[in-house]
Amino acid sequence: MDCDFWNTLETIDLRYNQIRQDLLVDYTGLSSLKDLFLSHNSFSGSIPKSIGSLPRVEKIYLDHNDLIGTIPDDLVGLTRLMELKLSHNRQERLCVSEQKRIDFIKEQERDNEEESISESSSTTTATTK
Repeated sequence: MDCDFWNTLETIDLRYNQIRQDLLVDYTGLSSLKDLFLSHNSFSGSIPKSIGSLPRVEKIYLDHNDLIGTIPDDLVGLTRLMELKLSHNRQERLCVSEQKRIDFIKEQERDNEEESISESSSTTTATTK
């Protein structure tokens, strides 16, 4: 398949396909990907670090699989990520390895709230003039 196809792909949806294999795939060439839906399969192994190289990804659904290990640090840098679903895996073995990820998420939420407040006050100021 043409390389341009992979660069323009925005959604991968393989939910409910009973796929039974490791999730180890190289996601680095998917620069336009926004949605990665791989839930409700039987993917095993750990979450590939290359998922953290998806600059535009907004939704990652890996729930209802058989994943283990820690959540890669690379996911912390996904600034556009709005939804990350990891439930119903091997819960006792799929974990966040450091408190900094939680702090990062809280920081992102604060930044988003401040941005919303700033935008609404700019709109209010513009309409009162």
